[in-house]
Amino acid sequence: MALNNETILVLAPIAISEKCQNNGLETLLINYSINEIKKLNYPLILVLGDPKFYKKFNFLEVLLFNINSPFNVDPKYFLALKLVNKDFSGTPIFYSLFILKLNVIE
Repeated sequence: MALNNETILVLAPIAISEKCQNNGLETLLINYSINEIKKLNYPLILVLGDPKFYKKFNFLEVLLFNINSPFNVDPKYFLALKLVNKDFSGTPIFYSLFILKLNVIE
């Protein structure tokens, strides 16, 4: 994905089996992902998800950064985490659509 001619990352929604929820696994996965993305020097992370959950990790509505959603969704669900002290604006461009299929271990 690109914004202002910079490659940025989208953190796909995290899904945890209901019987494994509320034990800290969600927080562990998000914190791990953010730390790994920081090591790769990406300037911005976007996510489409529950604002109540992602705001715990300092994600804010993209409109606060002057970023528009490329999707027809309520903007309060499209969130950003700036990893550098830099301004962004515009609408992100997705280079490709991806589909992941993972085996569920229960």
